[in-house]
Amino acid sequence: MPETREKRVYKPAAQKQAEQMRAVSAERKEELTGVRPSLRPPKWAAPLGAVVLILAGIGIYFLMSALISALNKPQDNSHLFNEYTSRLSPVVMFDPPDFDSADTAPDKQPLLLAALQRAIEETGNEAELDEMGNMLIPAADVSRNLGLLFGEAGKKLHLVSLNSGDIQIEFNILDQNYHVPVVGYLGGFAPKIIDIQIKGEKAAVHVGYLEEDEYETGTDIVKTKMYTMIIKEGQEPYILSISEYTS
Repeated sequence: MPETREKRVYKPAAQKQAEQMRAVSAERKEELTGVRPSLRPPKWAAPLGAVVLILAGIGIYFLMSALISALNKPQDNSHLFNEYTSRLSPVVMFDPPDFDSADTAPDKQPLLLAALQRAIEETGNEAELDEMGNMLIPAADVSRNLGLLFGEAGKKLHLVSLNSGDIQIEFNILDQNYHVPVVGYLGGFAPKIIDIQIKGEKAAVHVGYLEEDEYETGTDIVKTKMYTMIIKEGQEPYILSISEYTS
């Protein structure tokens, strides 16, 4: 019998390549079936996302509330009360009228008396005496204390002779000294710090006035004032203005 040969079918190259690509694609699809996770999010994803957003919103709300409450809460600066009591004592003692700046104060004598009082306290028992037994307080010390108490505006005040009640305090332009009679007590009020609020470089000091005489200091506040003070690093706080206290 004659040998039977297998009949071969010849296909164009492009057709063979297309069939091979379809076969590979089918195999990959079969391999991935049941393995690749669905791209559609699960049913519980939307509710969970909503809960997360709600919780985040609640957290932000309470955080902002706490921040606002902290900003609006009055500061507790009671640790500064003793310092400001000492600092303001010579000024409150002579009860100056309200002013926006020391150099424009309607009555500058109480400011000069306050600076003189500080200079006397600094000198203590070491003050020299004149032939009449009056203390000699250098004018330079008074001018320096005017600057410490009232800043640059205080330095603009001119030194003059002063009266405190019936006491005459002479400023001698020749020897550049105040001649202060040794009479003991000069003032009429003592400070009681009620509150201090600091914001930036300013301190708002609510000051109560206690009546004071040579023998005792009262316990009842007879009036209050608001002292606005400037706070700068490296120097003493000084008084910018004095005004009526308004709550």
